[in-house]
Amino acid sequence: MLAFIKENPDFLIGIFVLIATVLGMQFKSMRMIIIFQLLSNALLALQCIVGGTVSTGGVVILATVQTAVSFIFNYKKIPFPLWLTLSFMAGFVAITVIGFISPSVSSSPFDLVTMVAVCFFALSIVQQRSWICRICLACNVSLWLIYDIFVLPSAALNHAIILTSIFVSVLHNDREEWKAFFRHFPRKREKKQNINKS
Repeated sequence: MLAFIKENPDFLIGIFVLIATVLGMQFKSMRMIIIFQLLSNALLALQCIVGGTVSTGGVVILATVQTAVSFIFNYKKIPFPLWLTLSFMAGFVAITVIGFISPSVSSSPFDLVTMVAVCFFALSIVQQRSWICRICLACNVSLWLIYDIFVLPSAALNHAIILTSIFVSVLHNDREEWKAFFRHFPRKREKKQNINKS
């Protein structure tokens, strides 16, 4: 086992990435989610560098930078600017497109799925409400899982575990928010009906 880890250090890093991501999903505090996501992204960037996956590494490094910037805004209790979110999203799209058209990188039409996935990540990490962050992250991980099924089956289990941990966290942390969200719509219908009656 030790010999395997020495020969494949990226495997061990991947385990820590998974643990950090799953743990981070369980917090109700947006700041704690950001901290664990920052740790997870930094480890994932290291894994990409060690494993030699340069194109993926570019996306992960940018995600790490955005998460660090998001932490600063969150710490100062300042809303993350829309223009900065859009700038990071444009950066993710640009890196994905460059990887897609680069002859030195093996590409697939499913790379477009990952492009949408990273845009959901860019939206998730700038939220002020953790339940909305989890919605975006669930979309992000679901799209990665689709990509895994068709392109990279070896990573499917990791993303399935992360997606499960998000749903567990939703049940544990976000039930009241979802109840309030769904209670909002009947009230709107009642108001319309009262207006029509009058």
